[in-house]
Amino acid sequence: SQFIGTMGPMLSAGPLHSAIETTNLDWRSLFFSLSIVGSVIAVFIFLFVENNKEKAGKFIILNRQQKTMNSIVQLFSKSAPWCIALFSAGLYFAIEYLTENEGRPFLMLKGLSASFASYMITLSWVSFAFACPLLGFLSDFTQKRKPIMVMSAVCACSAIILIVFGKEKYQIFLGFFLLGIGASGQSIGFSIIAEHFKKDSIAIGFGLNNCMITLVSGINAPAISLLLDHSKGSSSSLTLEHYYFAFSPIVAMIFFALVLSIFFIKETYAKSRVEF
Repeated sequence: SQFIGTMGPMLSAGPLHSAIETTNLDWRSLFFSLSIVGSVIAVFIFLFVENNKEKAGKFIILNRQQKTMNSIVQLFSKSAPWCIALFSAGLYFAIEYLTENEGRPFLMLKGLSASFASYMITLSWVSFAFACPLLGFLSDFTQKRKPIMVMSAVCACSAIILIVFGKEKYQIFLGFFLLGIGASGQSIGFSIIAEHFKKDSIAIGFGLNNCMITLVSGINAPAISLLLDHSKGSSSSLTLEHYYFAFSPIVAMIFFALVLSIFFIKETYAKSRVEF
């Protein structure tokens, strides 16, 4: 599902930039086409997607309903899910911010073309798309979550160093490739956070993971913009030094995710910690 979901950002970076440069495509036509596609998908979901029904042979298993408040109390009483959610947010924020906000202007300030910068964004999402199922397979095959999470955090740390401080094209290329692999570690976050909840409460764990990813992105993006404005001061234009200062939250979040994966997240061995 992560692979399919990545098709959007992959196509909207380099390929879309090239299409806009070579055609007279305007944004209204683009968004109208996307709305039609979304409507068709919604119809297919309505017609073909069914609710899950738990069955064992010819019998339907009935579960006693659990009060929503009990599930919420269970969520706030554990530290492990919050650490996992913060880990996922720390890794994913880098790729989300660099591809949607200041990634292209930053690379162009390094002397790279707009087309090259756009395709670097596409590269990161291609890497993310293939790494998500690959890391998932490795995690299930080895029956371990933590080593994969640590490895993805190390990749993300290496990526941000190469992207921010790299000067050669191959360094930028390698940086964005590793960025996709590092960010894909958040998909393991969904697996391990599910193993901290009972089956009928797993959706709450998924919701926490998504909530933290969105919340961190929503807070840090304008915070970095404020840092850019502050560092720029009265200057007429931004320089690389301004970006080095403003990107400090990205670096901090990635290293924070690495610390969480090493010291605070416990191995589950791909088994539920609450159901036996």
